[in-house]
Amino acid sequence: MPDNLDIHRAEREFLRWIIITALWHARPYGCHERIILRAAQDMPLQITTDQLRQEMDYVEESGFCKIDKSGELWHAKITPKGTDLVDYREDCPKGIARPPKW
Repeated sequence: MPDNLDIHRAEREFLRWIIITALWHARPYGCHERIILRAAQDMPLQITTDQLRQEMDYVEESGFCKIDKSGELWHAKITPKGTDLVDYREDCPKGIARPPKW
């Protein structure tokens, strides 16, 4: 096993991809954070709501989603840039674990 393997970084990058793909499937309405959290836990990733929110912020800062943080639950929608990322029309930046195109 490589000495430089960073499991936590790999999980964060994979979680970001899960967030984007969950929002892609929820188009055009988006979804709230509990649905995304459940999808991530089914992968299985052992994450908390705070960890999810941190990675949702990262995805929003990258321009792949918009988040409404006004309520108790965050509600997010994918942006056109996020849709292009899922459809492989946008280059994937470092920090997101998009699988290679088939």
